[in-house]
Amino acid sequence: MLDFIYIPTHFAVHEYVDPRTFTRFGNNAIMFMDPRVLYTIDRIRERYGKPTYINTYKLKKYRGKYLSYRGFRPATYNGGADYSQHRHGRAIDLNVVEVTAEQIRQDILKNPWHEDFKYITCIEADVDWLHFDVRAHDKNRYGILIVKP
Repeated sequence: MLDFIYIPTHFAVHEYVDPRTFTRFGNNAIMFMDPRVLYTIDRIRERYGKPTYINTYKLKKYRGKYLSYRGFRPATYNGGADYSQHRHGRAIDLNVVEVTAEQIRQDILKNPWHEDFKYITCIEADVDWLHFDVRAHDKNRYGILIVKP
């Protein structure tokens, strides 16, 4: 069971919130993230043992660009779906170096109740990054929800 808040070991706040939110709230911006997502990103980083990228706007370009909205997306963000789980801090898009998104998706689907993936209720297919979220979805009854872009 998670405490009220989970502070990731492997990620700084700016890696999972957008630049404007981080500028305004600093490390307090963790309050916008669901602790199940934060717990899961740490578990994924540890499971694969490779650098894992979410937002890179403070670090460097990843795949030729700076990434800024792969975690929390504020209401003022004009991209993505209006009701995206990112807007509620319940979703992350990430890449693990030397591990494809498809390899991770298959691992999640084969081991949905493993400690590393137990909070994941939805993944996105057919994209070259891993999108997972922890939306309200009856995983026990229906399995992991797979959505397409």
